Amino acid sequence: ALSTEDGGSGKLYCSETSDYIATLQGGCALAEFSPDGTCVVGIDSNGAAVIWCARSGVVLQRMFAPNASSQWDSDSDDDTEMSFAHFSPCGKMVVTAAGYSTQVWDTAGKLRLTLQGHQGSVRCVSFSSDSRYLLTASSDDTARIWSCDTGKCLRILQGHQGALNFCSFSPNSLKAITAARDGTVKLWDFEEGLEGGCEELRTECSLSLEAEGGVVSSACFSPEGARLLMACASDTVRLVSATGQLQLSLEGLHEDWVRSASFSPDGLLIATASYDGSAGIWSATSGKCVRVLSGH
Repeated sequence: ALSTEDGGSGKLYCSETSDYIATLQGGCALAEFSPDGTCVVGIDSNGAAVIWCARSGVVLQRMFAPNASSQWDSDSDDDTEMSFAHFSPCGKMVVTAAGYSTQVWDTAGKLRLTLQGHQGSVRCVSFSSDSRYLLTASSDDTARIWSCDTGKCLRILQGHQGALNFCSFSPNSLKAITAARDGTVKLWDFEEGLEGGCEELRTECSLSLEAEGGVVSSACFSPEGARLLMACASDTVRLVSATGQLQLSLEGLHEDWVRSASFSPDGLLIATASYDGSAGIWSATSGKCVRVLSGH
């Protein structure tokens, strides 16, 4: 297990015994495991992306923003500090973002691709399930889809009227969702495939959903990709079909905004976390709360 804290250290624990294992060398405020669980990737206090050994916490690789004036640049400019780092599903690539550009690295720390085209900061990314494509969401009100082989921009997703803060491919990578500060979640279809796209090919959304209260806290696909889970500026979570039909409302537990909601791997349960300090486990078929997790 991995625990991180704002501006602090990342700590590794045994998931079976909860025993402390190691601290990530150099500290880390946000990190994640590699798909095989042997490594951890995140951003250190210097704004660099780091790969750590998941057993010892020792640094294995450091990756620096291409526009940094030196490898230990501590400048706070957007293009010299990385905002996040994620592994690809295949575990062979790491994606980072610095300012308007996105970088794709191999796990040996070698820069493979620099993806440029956004006119605003890159806020979120999502790999396709086969690691062939990368979806980026930017404050320039657009999302883009890129080839991870060539670095070519294949699609520009336009339609939001505000900065994007979230994006995600569906499990089969034939759809995507984006969320923005305009208070909408948009669904995009790529049933015709993504190959052969070009930067001039601009895609319109197939569905637009208005967020309650005008704020989208989180959004995600169900594991089978047929449903969307939305947490907005309220104490209620909505489960809707891919056509926008409301299927369930999860309500009655939280007393403040729900900040995140996600499915279990089998899609049968939903977990929610609220600003009121509580978390809940819900049935994804009946919408009933089956367990309350309190103590925070």
